[in-house]
Amino acid sequence: MKYCSGLLVCILAIFCLLSCGLDGSFYISHIPEGSYDSVSFASITLPVADRISDGRNTRFTHFAIYYRIYMSGEQISVNARIDETLRASVHSQLQSDFQYFYRFTDITTTEVNTSNLEATFSARNYFKLSLFEGNMDSLLTSGFLEINFPSIAGEQPSISMNGNLYTLQRAILGPGINFIPQPNIPGLYRTFLNHPALYDSANATRELNADVANNTRTTPEILYTYVSMYIMAIGLTIEMPPRTIYSQPTFLGIFMLPNWS
Repeated sequence: MKYCSGLLVCILAIFCLLSCGLDGSFYISHIPEGSYDSVSFASITLPVADRISDGRNTRFTHFAIYYRIYMSGEQISVNARIDETLRASVHSQLQSDFQYFYRFTDITTTEVNTSNLEATFSARNYFKLSLFEGNMDSLLTSGFLEINFPSIAGEQPSISMNGNLYTLQRAILGPGINFIPQPNIPGLYRTFLNHPALYDSANATRELNADVANNTRTTPEILYTYVSMYIMAIGLTIEMPPRTIYSQPTFLGIFMLPNWS
């Protein structure tokens, strides 16, 4: 009986530990902020798995970038990371989204809840960035990442990952993503190129340009589009069954889409 009593006490103790906070050890460290100097270019170093995980109860798997496009009548060329007036001049919703996500990007606090972070971004109409060349989950690896939004008309925005060049693509069809991006033109479909059909408010619907924030201002005339991007690391807990966990998202920048022609 003494043996059974001791075993029961051990089982209860383990249960209490599991139910009273061990889940807090499941985390992935944030990705250190990169360099963002203008609406055309940014760079960031993506750490390797064993440096981004706490090394105890998580397994880092891949990175993901979430984006949203904003119509605008303003043409800017400078860093909008620290200038809320500049962000608001591009689009009031851009400033609103930036402020909302700051609670998740702020690394000075330990109270950030990153559970189900992909759903958090989706709720703000942010979508997962993809690449024309293949699956971003496998192509976006640790190393030096550069993001380029050229000012030359018709030149496709791209990322360079350890010297490999990939063309950016808007969200592809999948669970919860069934919109048909405009312009629906061969060669322009799902590209990050500014086009009259992209900044046409009539197309900013859940069925067409769901990833574009409409701009209801009448002046100045809407002629430009910008994209805001955040990156996060994603991993799995080693419990059974494993659960998906996220790092704090890191702001990449606000970029101006080049004109289509």
